Amino acid sequence: MNSEYDLHQLRRIGWDLWDPIDLRGFCSKDLSAGPIDEYDEFMISAYKRLEAGQDIEKVAEYLQDIAENYIGVWNAYENFGRSLRTAEALSELLRA
Repeated sequence: MNSEYDLHQLRRIGWDLWDPIDLRGFCSKDLSAGPIDEYDEFMISAYKRLEAGQDIEKVAEYLQDIAENYIGVWNAYENFGRSLRTAEALSELLRA
């Protein structure tokens, strides 16, 4: 398994697509300042799950679980599309 990843790309996906607590406004546009590492752990874990062969839907469920049960976004069910789009983008990054 190739455990290399582009942290900048993972951050961009996490901030542009997922951002379950809408913190994007607190980061600079180029992600050089602000709480840029806020979602690193989750994006890296999701990427590694895809790399290990987990399907996109399972990774989206993982991200959804993080949003609901770890971060505490109570309306996260309504935002499942964010988790799914994020997992799809991570999958595309993996295939690139």
